[in-house]
Amino acid sequence: MKTIYVTVERGLVQDVTSIPAGIEVVVIDYDVDLKAADRLDVSPLDGEPCEITTFGKEECETPACVQSDAGAGMPCPINVLRALRLSNGVGVVEWYDCEALERRHALGRGALLVFDYIGSDPYLRRKQRLAEGLAVHDYAVPPQPDCACSVCAPAPGDMDPLEFYHRLKQLNVQWGCPFYEGVVAKRADSPYPVQLRSASLEFAGWMKHRWTP
Repeated sequence: MKTIYVTVERGLVQDVTSIPAGIEVVVIDYDVDLKAADRLDVSPLDGEPCEITTFGKEECETPACVQSDAGAGMPCPINVLRALRLSNGVGVVEWYDCEALERRHALGRGALLVFDYIGSDPYLRRKQRLAEGLAVHDYAVPPQPDCACSVCAPAPGDMDPLEFYHRLKQLNVQWGCPFYEGVVAKRADSPYPVQLRSASLEFAGWMKHRWTP
């Protein structure tokens, strides 16, 4: 089996380390500073602590975090995403920025939250197109298990950033788990950043604010 390894740090797609074969995509997320060591994986690339999520096996042989237990009548979230078939200007979208809920808490186990995709549209347009094709996650309500949902973004001026920041922290307390890790500020007209030069490079159009310990 051929595998595509995608390394992620500071919310950016940093590298693709093998030739796409249409069989398996392994996403290695190094953004784990505030996560419990006993819940982490070991990167097959460099042995560093990380979170690993695998997507793309045939016949929905997805890991437990996206495998549906709802029965034959309910498609698994990864198949819902495959059926979306959004255009990115040069073809069908193949790369989505998403999170499979399983590792840090029990809320929405098996759900797939879709934040973005690689394409030429500006950021708010990409968000709009995801909302047109998928159910939209209400940030103030825990997601349902085994669903695929888009994550909306308020338009500039629709929400006070500091108030939103504090509201998310309150929801973590209310739900009794670290569901939200922080907020990411993004330029409304920003493209999805893809660069293959260095994991230390940061994209000026996005800024992540994590909770303080």
